[in-house]
Amino acid sequence: MKSLGQILKSSYLKLIILFIGISGITVLAVGKYLINSSKLELRHAMKFLEYEINEEIGHFQFKDIFEDEDLINKTCRVENPFLNELKIFISYENYTYNEGINKNLISLARDKEVVNSNFYDFLIFKDKLLNKDNQKYTIILVKNLINEKIFFLKIVAIYLIGLTISLLISHIGFRNLFRKIKYQFEILEHINSDITLENLKLIKPTVSFSEFDNIWSSYEEMLTRLDLQNKKQIDFVNNASHELRTPIFIIRGYIDMIRRWGVSDKHILNESLISVEDEIKNMNLLIEKLFFIAKENNLKINYSEVELSDLIIECISGLKIQYNNLKIDFKPEYIILNTDRELLKILIKNLLDNAIKYGAGKPVVISLKKLKDKKVLLSIKDSGIGMTKETISQIYDRFYRADKSRSRKIHGHGLGMYIVKRIITILNINLEIESEIEKGSVFNLYFSYNSNNMDN
Repeated sequence: MKSLGQILKSSYLKLIILFIGISGITVLAVGKYLINSSKLELRHAMKFLEYEINEEIGHFQFKDIFEDEDLINKTCRVENPFLNELKIFISYENYTYNEGINKNLISLARDKEVVNSNFYDFLIFKDKLLNKDNQKYTIILVKNLINEKIFFLKIVAIYLIGLTISLLISHIGFRNLFRKIKYQFEILEHINSDITLENLKLIKPTVSFSEFDNIWSSYEEMLTRLDLQNKKQIDFVNNASHELRTPIFIIRGYIDMIRRWGVSDKHILNESLISVEDEIKNMNLLIEKLFFIAKENNLKINYSEVELSDLIIECISGLKIQYNNLKIDFKPEYIILNTDRELLKILIKNLLDNAIKYGAGKPVVISLKKLKDKKVLLSIKDSGIGMTKETISQIYDRFYRADKSRSRKIHGHGLGMYIVKRIITILNINLEIESEIEKGSVFNLYFSYNSNNMDN
């Protein structure tokens, strides 16, 4: 795996190569433009000379070109100053007009083609023409590219100087940037090595970039959440240990009673066995709830059609085993829900268990009602001790007990409503709680039902 430094250096080198390539191509394009412009000028000059010789100089004056060396200047260069940059060679029968062009350059000339000599020291253009009398003559034009080469070399020099300065500045800038980034990551690495579960505090360092400031802020928020989660986890373990330790202590006490007096006293033996059985049931309920909490993040929802009344009756039957004097009023009504049967069973069972425990021995009333907009209301009402608004806002916390003293008179672990909250969130069920001290509580569950299966 490549490091960030290697990736940055590789990206930097690619940018440098791209910059050199583009700028180099631009310089070459300038050179190519200069050459093509000169070639085009040679062709235009040839056309101009052809016109001047045929139209202006005429047949009778044509031979004067070879006798009067200044005739071209007088007739052509006056009208076209560009010809001053060219050397002209004209050949007609046995006559020759030459403005100092050496034989080597003349020998390189090709008909109707612009050729170069000595890597563009000269451009040579040759053309064979006819005058009005159909007499053939040859013109060779030679352009010295010294001025263009000097101009191009200046451009190259400027390019190389600019490139060197740019590379130097970019290298210094990249090195400083990389040092700052590396320093920020070294700080992060150092802080990571110092952070433990016992110490999740982050000392925010001085940052050079807003992006790193955002990273540190996010990191700080993450550590705050981890710290809070760690404290909750510690509280969870401590509370779970407390809830398990108490029944174990009670069971141990009754076992000691059986050892001492249970053999000879059947009353003590029966009382001890009943109490041990109750504590085992209590521990089993706690373990079930802890198991649900442990796997809640990996729950798989299995939707199916569930007849709500049958499920409620099943929950009531299960609770009768746990509570001998169970009193529940319920009138079934046929209602089909598309939901997860097992999760819904846990939800209803926890709410019923809560209503029974805090119902002061009075009957629990369960009612079902179809509402508008394909909604169903399931109400679970007890006439027990009730809750304050403050208590209602806290009952979803793990191990929270409305009974502050954690009295063994009301068995419970403070996990039921936490589990209820998780399930209604997962199954998208609305829960509303109405409660009044010493008058009881009502838990209203709102479901969406399948109207196609509720026509009877």
